[in-house]
Amino acid sequence: MLISSFDKKIYESLKNKNFKNLKVLDSKKHLRISKKNPNQFLIQNSILKKEIINKNRNLGQFDFIVSCRVLEHTYNLNLFIKNLETFLKPGGNFIFEIPDSQKSLKQGDVSMLWEEHPIYFTKHSFFKAFQVLGYKVLKCNKYQYPQEDALILRVEKCVKEKKIIKKISKQEKKLGKLFVTKYLNKKKKLTAFLKTQMQKNKKIAIFGAGHRSIVYFHLNKLTPYINYIFDDNKNKKNLYFPGTNLKIKPSLEIIKNKVDLCFLSLNISKEKKVIDKLKKYNNKIKFYSISPDSKYAF
Repeated sequence: MLISSFDKKIYESLKNKNFKNLKVLDSKKHLRISKKNPNQFLIQNSILKKEIINKNRNLGQFDFIVSCRVLEHTYNLNLFIKNLETFLKPGGNFIFEIPDSQKSLKQGDVSMLWEEHPIYFTKHSFFKAFQVLGYKVLKCNKYQYPQEDALILRVEKCVKEKKIIKKISKQEKKLGKLFVTKYLNKKKKLTAFLKTQMQKNKKIAIFGAGHRSIVYFHLNKLTPYINYIFDDNKNKKNLYFPGTNLKIKPSLEIIKNKVDLCFLSLNISKEKKVIDKLKKYNNKIKFYSISPDSKYAF
């Protein structure tokens, strides 16, 4: 069983390989979500409701339950797993795909924080969390990507209960402290740089008005330094960047407003294309990326 529309690629792949008894929880029919293309919050919220689980008991039980990019959105991990266990055969496995937060924590990448993620797993913390829930990890694969790595894990309920140590490990504490230290050092360096640019009367902008730039902007306290926010999403045009008086403008306004420095909050794969496009109009603009993995990283 696959729990949401985020698993449909896996569903199609398994179907093409002639797997039988496949089921995807339909957001409207099974999860009682009226909104078309619901986000992960709405999906996990429905799974947390016992009455919705009870109404779907007729679906039966499955050898595998697959969940991609939903687990980190749940506000009650224990209840989320407990309710999904309703559909899991004895000896069955959960398969989860989740973001791996370890790289971003090591980098002190504050833009990793997102209001839709109550949980930030590392491989170690996932193992620990599911041990507490009574599961053992049978297999774990890590896939490396620019910006954010992914973990795919297969877990099974433990037959015998083991003694659980609920203390946070020294390894995870050390990682948390490293994140804070690196973030504060980066913030100090960024603030000093922007102050210098302001003294030179440079115009400074951010390209990309998504959740990453919002977190980056406010946790680094950039209000005194940023003159413009740009984004080519038509739905954002002329809206205010959250928490500021800055209106979101299309990217060609960068040329009109004679921007000197532009911080990119984009998918890394799109950065060069954007830079090349804007440099045709003004090759003196300096570009920096808020993503530590970018070759343009500040």
